[in-house]
Amino acid sequence: MDEIQRQSLLQSIAISSGVATGPLSQQQRTEAFQTLEEFKKYQGRIPIALQLLGQPSDQPHMSVVPGGLAPVNVMTQTRLYSLTVLQEFVRTLYMKTPESDRVAVRNSVLAAARQLSQSPPVVLGQQQQQQQDHLCDADRKILANKLSGILADIVVRDFPQRWTTFVSELYVPASRGGLWSEPGRADEHQQQCHEGSYGSMIGVRMALEALRLVTEDCTDSDYNSKVR
Repeated sequence: MDEIQRQSLLQSIAISSGVATGPLSQQQRTEAFQTLEEFKKYQGRIPIALQLLGQPSDQPHMSVVPGGLAPVNVMTQTRLYSLTVLQEFVRTLYMKTPESDRVAVRNSVLAAARQLSQSPPVVLGQQQQQQQDHLCDADRKILANKLSGILADIVVRDFPQRWTTFVSELYVPASRGGLWSEPGRADEHQQQCHEGSYGSMIGVRMALEALRLVTEDCTDSDYNSKVR
């Protein structure tokens, strides 16, 4: 994907997600939707989605929107779209993919979950600076829920035979590469965040939500016939 194609994708994400401001015609909205749908069918979409997902937060995805307006940061929207593409892949083609490619997808999703679990939340009274490595609570929760769903989808397909380290990679402290909060660590953000905020417990919540989804799937008598 060259820079022109990348900008076209980011612009479509900005328009379809409602981030792009200013007058937009129905044709522009339709074209943006079609671009995103066509990308979901593009054969080389997975490496691109992994690249977009793994871009550091201090290097935000900027989209030049129509009308000459200032570029907008679509980091969260791009991550969410990339995760949507990856989840569809996991649910339909993952089991038919070579092991090396499956591991690459799994590791990238884990890396995104770790990055989110270590990102500091924006506390009350603090300006939400989307250009920096600070996501508002709503964005963090949306991404966390999506990541939990994909992790669960991967677990039911890979564990235990192809992912023997599942427990040790998720349910250990962050200092050891997991998603769990450090034992005895004071959550300096939690008291300042509004009620319902995940705060620095977001890694724990992702890990537990993934486990909940896996447990529900394993007790569904029809689920095994759905796994492809």
